[in-house]
Formats: sequence, C-alpha cells, structure tokens
Amino acid sequence: MSESRRPILSLAHDVQLETAVPGVFLERALAAGFTELRLANWPTAAQSLAHLGRPELHFEADRRETAAYAWDDALVLVGRHGNHVYSSVAANDHDRIEASFAKLQNELPPPDPSAKHEVIVTFWTYSRHGPQQSYRSIGVPEWDAISANYARPTRGRLDAIMRGFTPAHGGQLVLWRGEAGTGKTFALRALAWE
Repeated sequence: MSESRRPILSLAHDVQLETAVPGVFLERALAAGFTELRLANWPTAAQSLAHLGRPELHFEADRRETAAYAWDDALVLVGRHGNHVYSSVAANDHDRIEASFAKLQNELPPPDPSAKHEVIVTFWTYSRHGPQQSYRSIGVPEWDAISANYARPTRGRLDAIMRGFTPAHGGQLVLWRGEAGTGKTFALRALAWE
C-alpha cells in the first residue's frame, strides 16, 4: 500500500484502560502497514495469558485480561474473559496469520468437556451495551443413565429426540413444558450431551 493511501487511525473517543490495549494494537498494525486482519474466538481451559510470552502491553481486571504481542512479522491481540478467548491477528500474509492462530490455539486450548462429562453452553443476555454472550461448562448426564426416571410414554418421546435430533443450520428451537420437578432441565442436559 502506498504511503499516501495508508489508512490513518483517529480515536474519536476517550481511551479507557480496558480499551488501551486494542487501541495500541490497531495503531501499531496500521503503522506497520499490515494489509491482513483476522478475528477469532473460542472457549478455553487456560486461566491466564502469562505463558504467551512478554506482551507489548497488558491489561487485567477481575476475570478478564487483554494483551498485545509482536510475533514473527505479525501483531497479535488476545483477550481472555473467564473461559473464552477473543483474538485478532494483523500481518501481511494469510500464512503468517494462520501460524499465529495455530500457536494461540495450542497455547490456549479449548476445554475437553468429555473428560469431565460437561458441555460448553452459550448464554445470551441483553445489557446496556447490547447483546452479550458468555460461556459456561455445565455437568451433564448420559440419557441411558437417567431415562428410567421418566414414565414410559415420556421416555419414548424423549428417546426419539435423544437418538434422532439434529439441529438445523443456525439452530433450532425446542419448547419443553411440564410441571415443576418432572425432570425437564435434567433431560435438556442429557440432550446437550447426546
């Protein structure tokens, strides 16, 4: 990109401590003339970014942290909020970006829910900043272990869902209703495992 066509970054608002690291990342990516930028996010078992090396800048508060790194002709922005990673990589070529994400996913691996009989569930809430998602691991039973807790007609219908349910692309809505204490939540957890 020619010098005259290089994008200029202007901050139109006050920078807060929490937004300082992404601001530095963007400023350095533009100053370096990087032409490729990619975002990714995933759940992680990692509890810290400390083993990623020495950051250019690091922010930490409560259960979240953000850091910027310079890695082999790439700039890397990593945020960890609880058990979820948000990352951006800037570089001049696709292969360098892929290599950076491979390193990140190796260092910040997703949890192995099968080892604990857990599934990762995405919860959505609406806040003053709009829709927000958070991720949590929940313990789940296998359907075969709890199916005897349900009356035969209910068990037959639930068994059909447990064995043959495939969500449509983009998700599918399942409405469960019944009296309190009849095992709706436990059956949903089993469905998540199956």
